[in-house]
Order: sequence, then C-alpha cells, then structure tokens
Amino acid sequence: DPFVVVEILGRPGDRKEVKTRTIQDNGFNPIWGETFSFTVSEPEVSLLSFTVYDEDTLSSNDFIGCFALPVSQARSGIRSVRLKDEHGAPLPFGSILVRITKTESS
Repeated sequence: DPFVVVEILGRPGDRKEVKTRTIQDNGFNPIWGETFSFTVSEPEVSLLSFTVYDEDTLSSNDFIGCFALPVSQARSGIRSVRLKDEHGAPLPFGSILVRITKTESS
C-alpha cells in the first residue's frame, strides 16, 4: 500500500510537504497520477525530496526508499528516480517515474 511524500526542503518560506494518495494492494506497479506545485524562491539552497512508504494501519508506516536532488539541478521532463535505502545505497529495483516541469517566474 505505497504512498509518496514529496517535499521541498530549504528556507522556511520555501518548505512544503505533500502526500500522494495510498495505492491499495499494488506495491509493485503503483500509479499515482497526481500533480503538485511548489514555489521556490531560492532554488540554490533547496532540495526536492521523494520518500516512499508502505502504509500500515495497525503500526507505523514502513520506509521503502527515498531520493533527493537540489532544485537547481532538476530538469523538466519525465525521469526515472532511483530510490535509495535508509543507508543511502541504491535499491536494486526501486524507482519511481516522475514528471518535472520547471517554470521561471518573472
């Protein structure tokens, strides 16, 4: 029952956390199809973070994997994001597909 927490980490005014819906009984090929928007005033000091969990109703949610990159290095397009375990090692078959669209404000 996976879900993803997407965060902007950085200056207090830029910080934001959102959560996808939980996909029931589909841990191998979940499709969220959700869109989130973030406004980041200082991309040079901000991170875009994806953390995947398995939802548990009777205990705490289980960490599956995570990935973070500097917002300044994020590129528009569809990307396969390779997840890492709690020690920072790549998960052998753990990845999520994300679409990033960056726009510059004037």
